[in-house]
Amino acid sequence: LIPIYRKKRMENAKKAIENLQNPSVNVNKEPFYIIQQLPGFNKVSAKKAVWIRKKNGKYLSKEDFFVKNNIKNKEEIEKLIII
Repeated sequence: LIPIYRKKRMENAKKAIENLQNPSVNVNKEPFYIIQQLPGFNKVSAKKAVWIRKKNGKYLSKEDFFVKNNIKNKEEIEKLIII
């Protein structure tokens, strides 16, 4: 079970990504349950992105994020994330 505060934050993140024209998910700060709301991510891939961040340090650029996470749909995600 997901704690209520976490579930609420996840719902808010999903709404923000869907509704805002320029939403921004900071992939260097957000937990996996926020990253998993990005297109093409699921729980496993989001946890992997956070694990890579913890192991190797912060992502240096969007391209660094794409390469380390083997992301194919760069155009979709690029406008949704910040570093």
